[in-house]
This record gives sequence, structure tokens and C-alpha cells, in this order.
Amino acid sequence: MSKILLIHGFSIGATYSFFRGACTMDGGFCAFGDSILIKDTSLFSWYLKKQHFTFLQSINPWTSAKLYLQERRQIQSSVNIAKLESELKADNPQIIVAHSLGCHYLLNYLNSKPLPSSVTRICLINNAAPHNLDLLDGGIIERIQAGSLVIDNYFFFWDLTLLSSTILTRQFCGGILGSRSPYIHNHFKFIPSFGNWHNTLIENDWLKSTLDNQIKLADHRDIN
Repeated sequence: MSKILLIHGFSIGATYSFFRGACTMDGGFCAFGDSILIKDTSLFSWYLKKQHFTFLQSINPWTSAKLYLQERRQIQSSVNIAKLESELKADNPQIIVAHSLGCHYLLNYLNSKPLPSSVTRICLINNAAPHNLDLLDGGIIERIQAGSLVIDNYFFFWDLTLLSSTILTRQFCGGILGSRSPYIHNHFKFIPSFGNWHNTLIENDWLKSTLDNQIKLADHRDIN
């Protein structure tokens, strides 16, 4: 059993020529690399398949757009919802962290399957789900209202990847505008960097430090 379960975003299995390699070991969650190795943290891998794009394919915007739409369809299938259910039952995590399209995957799951009672916090990072996607499961809502489950949504307005998703799907993402669900807490969070802003929060030590502190507080409450 791991304390934290990570659910990665889109294109993790893709290599884009010399621009970027596949991120299948850590799912793009660079800050959690050591934690994954010692099994304090688990990574749920759901990417479509490993594939290599040539230089010309990599600079063609439609390459990523096509892959995004394929994986977006994949996360809504009953087969993949069942795979996530099996992972959660086996792992019983305390915290779930989802990134990008992984957030949409997780929210689809929450509206169709039970969430283990061990889960006390969910963090949605650069959430690619529609901003008006609400929570529908009565059990989940009861846990949130009772204070035994917290769902945080971290967003900022100028995420270029999610702006592209908005154009493709014609739906604003929760990672741009925040979630409209009354059961999800929105937090504006932006860490400037020279890299891909869409991945900054999952690559930065800020996220892991925040979650480690939350786990320590929860453990302290359990002891007392």
C-alpha cells in the first residue's frame, strides 16, 4: 500500500523526436521519482501505447491533437474505468494526485465507481476535464460534506496545453477557469519556469512537500 497514487496525463508514452522522450517511469511527476522507487508512491499507467514520432510529426500540431483525442476517448471507456477501480482496490492510497487528462479520467471514475475509504484527499493538477463537470455520486458528496474527503483543483488561466484542449473539445477546462463544482476547492497556483508550464506543478518540489506535510498532519491526528 502506498500513501500516494499518481495518475498521469496525456502523451506519456510518446517520444517526440529529439524534443522529448517518453515519461513512462514517473508519468511526468519528476518530483516523485525517488518516492516511486522506494514504493512510498505508486504510479497508475494508463497511456495508449509507446510510440515514436519523427521530427516532422513532432512539429505538426495535429500529431498531438490526434493523440489527445484518442486518449480522451480511452479514459471514458468502461474497460479503463474498471482498470482504475482494480488499481485503487489493490493500493488503497491516502492521497490521489491526477494531472491533466488524468483528472478527467479520475472524475469519470468518481461518477461511476466507489472510492476506497482510505482516500482522504484528491489533488487535481492542470485539470483537463470540463470546468462544469460535477460530482454526482451521493457517497462521495457525503464524505466531502462530512469533511472526510477533500478535493483540491489547482489551476491558472494561461496554460497553453489546456487552451489547445479547449479549442479541440470546445469546452473550457477546470485547469484554466477552475471547477464549477461546489464540492471542489479551487486554488490558483502558478510557478514560473522556463519549461512547459503545463507540467511545472508536477515537476516542482512544492507539490510533494505540500502532500508530505498533509500526510504528517493526518498521521498526527490519528495518533492523538
